[in-house]
Amino acid sequence: MARIRFSIFFSVFVAMVALMIIAPVMPPLIRELGLSETHSGLIISLGSIAMALMAPVWGRLSDVKGRKPVILIGFIGMFVSYILFTATMYAGLNGLIKGGLLVGLLIAARAMVGLFIPAVPSSAQAYMADVTDEKDRSAGMAFIGAANGLGLVLGPAIAGVFALIGLSWPLYIGALLPLIAFVVVLVLQTTASGWIAAS
Repeated sequence: MARIRFSIFFSVFVAMVALMIIAPVMPPLIRELGLSETHSGLIISLGSIAMALMAPVWGRLSDVKGRKPVILIGFIGMFVSYILFTATMYAGLNGLIKGGLLVGLLIAARAMVGLFIPAVPSSAQAYMADVTDEKDRSAGMAFIGAANGLGLVLGPAIAGVFALIGLSWPLYIGALLPLIAFVVVLVLQTTASGWIAAS
């Protein structure tokens, strides 16, 4: 049970860090691209809308396909999305893409991030409900809440540290974290049947 709880905690924590790690560097990166603050707000907002729309979809899918497969899909999707976002940002900073095309690609890539992130917390909450009884369920959900809050707080802090190296570094870390989480979940939960099939 301890391994399961840690996997759930770590999964939600990484998802929230990946969500927030871009926040501190987005405005300066947008200025470096020659875009406006309005573009920054649009990119972030549409990603959040994608999250809100997809959360119940992922929750229902985890009921059918199982908790672990959906969480792993979420992390792979986050990894690919961050690679696309980072590559687009790199191309923009080096003048390879400009104007409306650049804005459109950044919006699309950020929306992809928002599309896959909710797969993790939605499935994690469902799995916590699966493995806890009524007496322990509140504590289990509070554990998820702690992971969520910690990720939201530490995401910008981690970004600030790596931004000292360069503004693009938080994007690289944002892409790397889901890959690390994928491996951790895969290793820790290979024998946990509750992840494989819906309860």
